[in-house]
Amino acid sequence: MRLDYTFYILAVVFFLVTAFSFVMVTEQNGRNLYVVSTAILGILCAIVGFFTKPKTQTKFTSQQPEDTTQQEAPPPVLTIAEPKPPSPQVPVAVFPEKPPAATADVTSELTQIRGISKARADQLRASGIETLKALAEASPEVLAAKLQVSPKIVKMWIGSAKKLVK
Repeated sequence: MRLDYTFYILAVVFFLVTAFSFVMVTEQNGRNLYVVSTAILGILCAIVGFFTKPKTQTKFTSQQPEDTTQQEAPPPVLTIAEPKPPSPQVPVAVFPEKPPAATADVTSELTQIRGISKARADQLRASGIETLKALAEASPEVLAAKLQVSPKIVKMWIGSAKKLVK
């Protein structure tokens, strides 16, 4: 809950107490001081709530009229960085080359694991992982280095693959 909402609620409570005390206590001499003090506390809480409100970012625009003609923006350029070579301390595993048999079945088999999309399954296939069994037997550090993802995520994939293979 934001802090300004707390101050607004507190201000409303003070205003309700002020109204209740003004209506219910009619014959006491100290009523005026109590009503005034709770009203002032309510106003102060409302002011503090206003100044503790989170600030929004506003963009300043120039006073020049905008160009109403629509110009086509150039298409975004997608660049794919080449994978980094594995570091010397990471062992490099060589996966046996298999002929690309039924890529749709392999892709759908790998996408059974949570976190592996079709694109990620294609990357796994390009790295030599074509079945759940191959994924279950892969080294998480080597595969993480090839795919440039966290080894923690790869360990989760391998654990899921081991459960599915059993």
